[in-house]
Amino acid sequence: MTVAIYANVSDARQGGGLTYVLAIAAAISAAPGEREVRVLFPAEVDVDLVRRLLPVPLDGFEIGTAARPGSLAGELRSALRGLGDDEVLVQSTEVPRLRGLHNVHLICEFPFQRVLRPSERARLALFRSVVANSAYTARWIDRRWGRAARVLHPPVFGIAPRPKKPWIVALGRFAGGGRSKQQAEMVELFGRLVRGGLEGWELHLVGTVQDREYLARTMESARGLPVVFHADAPREELEEVCGASSLFWHFVGAGIDRDAEPERMEHFGIATAEAMSAGAVPVVVARGGQPEIVEAPDGPAGILWESVEECAEATRRLCADETLRSDLSARARRRAEAFSFPVFAERARELFAPVRS
Repeated sequence: MTVAIYANVSDARQGGGLTYVLAIAAAISAAPGEREVRVLFPAEVDVDLVRRLLPVPLDGFEIGTAARPGSLAGELRSALRGLGDDEVLVQSTEVPRLRGLHNVHLICEFPFQRVLRPSERARLALFRSVVANSAYTARWIDRRWGRAARVLHPPVFGIAPRPKKPWIVALGRFAGGGRSKQQAEMVELFGRLVRGGLEGWELHLVGTVQDREYLARTMESARGLPVVFHADAPREELEEVCGASSLFWHFVGAGIDRDAEPERMEHFGIATAEAMSAGAVPVVVARGGQPEIVEAPDGPAGILWESVEECAEATRRLCADETLRSDLSARARRRAEAFSFPVFAERARELFAPVRS
């Protein structure tokens, strides 16, 4: 049996989307039975960089490239080639060109395409299933595209907890503009906390660099503050810092109209779940996919906030109360287990099970 997975990202610095599609390939390739899995990217992938930055096992499947069809003739040729595969998975944030004519799944991490033409609705109807990375994304797929989606939360490759230090950690690429992880805003708030009397705590910002100018501006604004930058840190350094941190910050979506610009929320939040696996207490904005991660059956596994002032107050309280931090840290670790790779792999194999004839 052959499975072709068409990815829409190829840069290891776009961690979330790349982690997601590679983890799906790893889960399918490890399923019982003979399955030949190929992941095809729109451009060549730096596999060595992927190995350094991402924890996904890459040994059970092939990695290659496939040009995107740009015309009707190209689309038809691609679809006909897809007939040779038993299953086809297409990762896209828009209704894509079909890569096969049967047993095709659409993997959508958010429906950036706001309105569909009749021809696109007809094309969407041909997909065997649509799979979303969160219930938040699934709601917007239904709202914008009128198609129900099944949820496959991205996996968390757990980080071993270490003896905790008075550190706040944030994980995410350094980039300005609409897809910023808002490290500059974090530095500004942390500076206010320090000037307001917070002592002995450090802010650690870990991430790959997509915008060096943004990183330089943020570093300049942090001058004189106990802020440590871990730019382009390898996975080992990320795990070391995250494992020792007591709190985790996530600001994406703060101050944005959630109905007018839902794509600017965090669609799931792999970094949040990773930090929780290490016992870092999440103090994160109550938007996008973040509540799905933090809200647990046995009670909240962290603090959700709407305003920056609420974040500041929650941070002060946690920094001052070791018992509260310890309790929420234990809950965070338990909650993160729900997103572990074994749980993810079982769900992926269920969603992408081949059609039985």
